[in-house]
Amino acid sequence: MDGHDFEESTLPSIVSACRGMTEQQVEDRTALAPRKFKTLNAGAAKLILNEKADLLRRSGLLKYLEPPPGGMSLIGGCEGVKDHIRRDKTCFSEDDGHP
Repeated sequence: MDGHDFEESTLPSIVSACRGMTEQQVEDRTALAPRKFKTLNAGAAKLILNEKADLLRRSGLLKYLEPPPGGMSLIGGCEGVKDHIRRDKTCFSEDDGHP
């Protein structure tokens, strides 16, 4: 990853944490993480995700919420959003269903 040491097993988590950010935001966050963790590992992926959540909060346009450990059934209301997530679940999976 552009000169940074990284743990291969955490690459999907790092990529997922970077989704939705601009190229510059990704570069900044992936440069910040190794300064704290010395490598891009699970802790670095969590830091990148927290940084992305902070960017969203500061934008004022979206609100980032950590998914609850028990899943969507623990969230009251928002049935339209939950139905949308269920219908589009395959769009968010690693397996796109194509051979």
